[in-house]
Amino acid sequence: SAKPHSIEAGQRAVCEAIKRRGIAARVVRRDWAERANIGLFDLEFPRATASLSIVVTNCQDIASAQNVIDVFDDHHRLIDELIFADFDLAATVIGSLNLRSFSNGKILSLPDLGPTAPNSAIQDHIRAHTKSENVLFFNARLKPSHANWLDQMVGFLGLSGVGAVGARLLARDGHVAHAGFGYFDTTSPPASLFAGLAATHSGYLYRARATHECAAVSADCLLTPRALLLANAGVELDAADAEMSGAAYCNTLRLQGRSVLVCARAELRFEHDHPKLDRRRAHGIAAPDPYYNANLTRHLPYHQPAMRTHRMRANRPVHVAFVTHSLEHEGAQTTLFDLISGLVADGTVVATLFSPRDGPLAAAYQKLGIAVHLYEAPTRKADRHVFAEKCAALGKAFRAARCEVVVANTLETYIAVEAARRENIAALWCHHESGHWKTYFNKIAWPARGYAYAAFGYAYRVIFVAEATRLGWLALSTRDNFEVVRHAIAPAVIAANRAQFTRSMARAELAIGEQEIVLLQLGSVCARKGQIDLIRAFAAIADSQIQNIRILIVGAFVETKYHAMLLAEIAKLDAARRARVTLTGAVASTALYYAAADIFVCCSRMESAPRVLLEAMAFALPIITTPVDGIPEMVVEHHNALFYAPADLGALESQICRLIETPQLRSTLGSNGPPVSESVSNYPKMLAKFGALIDEAAATSNLVAGPLASLD
Repeated sequence: SAKPHSIEAGQRAVCEAIKRRGIAARVVRRDWAERANIGLFDLEFPRATASLSIVVTNCQDIASAQNVIDVFDDHHRLIDELIFADFDLAATVIGSLNLRSFSNGKILSLPDLGPTAPNSAIQDHIRAHTKSENVLFFNARLKPSHANWLDQMVGFLGLSGVGAVGARLLARDGHVAHAGFGYFDTTSPPASLFAGLAATHSGYLYRARATHECAAVSADCLLTPRALLLANAGVELDAADAEMSGAAYCNTLRLQGRSVLVCARAELRFEHDHPKLDRRRAHGIAAPDPYYNANLTRHLPYHQPAMRTHRMRANRPVHVAFVTHSLEHEGAQTTLFDLISGLVADGTVVATLFSPRDGPLAAAYQKLGIAVHLYEAPTRKADRHVFAEKCAALGKAFRAARCEVVVANTLETYIAVEAARRENIAALWCHHESGHWKTYFNKIAWPARGYAYAAFGYAYRVIFVAEATRLGWLALSTRDNFEVVRHAIAPAVIAANRAQFTRSMARAELAIGEQEIVLLQLGSVCARKGQIDLIRAFAAIADSQIQNIRILIVGAFVETKYHAMLLAEIAKLDAARRARVTLTGAVASTALYYAAADIFVCCSRMESAPRVLLEAMAFALPIITTPVDGIPEMVVEHHNALFYAPADLGALESQICRLIETPQLRSTLGSNGPPVSESVSNYPKMLAKFGALIDEAAATSNLVAGPLASLD
């Protein structure tokens, strides 16, 4: 307001810039920019002339179809064809719609593609029957806020190098639902930036309200050249998963050097509640996102500065106390062993291990020269005095081991985070578990339960193995200190496991015929793992097929009641089926069973990121699994895994029979497993991320020479 001429000069500069580039548009300052007294300008394009094919998605009823007709009434001059991708409009239905706006020779085409038509059918139809310049994917539940929204999208698509233009989408309550996607790193799922922000809020550098380049946009409203879409027909824009498929398509375009824009003037509102973002990880690696600053938080969508400490150590290794809840051969403990052995081998850390319970992994650590100390953990019912005593003893042990950083493995080791805090040692807390944050610690008495919750704020970083789990516990991220580092298995470990047995050797040892199809379910026998589903589905398989099937359920019986239920369910089977089911209990090595198997089955009700899926992929096994929690981030449906809903026995039986009857599908899914595993969980990358976090954490510890000298 003190220098209004600066805004006028800015507008002249933009006008001259678009004139030099031959862009046919006016330079305007939107009302909100004028009210904020900022020199931010937009382009206003004239009425569009480029022809369009419109692919309508999420159209489940006549009302939605009518909404689409009304939305495009003012733009009928552009439309070559409307294609309802997931709604079959019969001729009798067409008569009930008002098509007068499609006069003047324009034709409304409703091809009989059937409900939930595959994208290949849509693209084949576009290729064969349309000649439009551009294709618009449009969610039938959207209504525009401005009359010229489509003209502006078409105008921006005409700019040099632009491959796709998306819209600013609002939720029904008026908050931002989508203003472009961003990638925090190349392996994380896309984040819907500014989601949840008030529609009137400008956001970081005004990007929530201004037209801008971004990494990707949702296919709920996505405009792209027809030629470009058909040239990338292998990247399907899925009507059932508009956000993730839009992200995948835009990622492909950016790898080809194309730009992706969000057109702010194309503002549309969902007429119904906007579905929550499906965070399933798309297969493959995202192109680097040049629009998201590396110094911003990696988790929140509002472009806030990251709460991080820069690595300050000049020398390695770092003395680290690793704390685990047991030394048994189980998923989280074995993953920790893989991590520690790699960090020690590459010189990142000097490790000391602490555990309240002994087990077979102790010998493996000692073989690597890693000291193992048993400590006394408080019971779940311990009072404050007992808890304080155990906590002080553990903290004293950390100092005696000259530890600069504490890494606590699993939620059960919350006491290690508290002990580290009392000794002013930085802690990393590795979260492997599923379950809900409100109830997970109910088994612990107060005040220890309070320390467990407080540990989420005390830890330098809380490290999750799956994005789904991080999101589920996000309410406890009071310091923006949640991180996802996907666990991985060392290639040498995979090679050694696979080298132990050939398929024939494993089957001979287990007395399994070469022609039998072995279904393997591996993991602790408990209600969460859902082993009963496999037995019940097996009971429903046709008698003619059971002679070809063997079922192996491998894992420790950790819940007595559930084990009894499982035995009772097996007892209900007829004699022929019972003879083809084996429960092994705990085993010293699982390689024998992976080598003998043909299909891996996961019936879990809750899972963060089960290690057994990585192992199954390493052995090139096709997978049938429930898509719960972090599992869809680990496998790719129809690529190396088939999904079924938890407890849907009919679907499980169908997927089993499908793989049994289709050897080629088994082979294809299995062979796709190792590359999927490698793209999801890379061992060197895991070590590098943990190494960086340990260095950062060490910089926050106040272990100075004085206190350490007194211990010598």
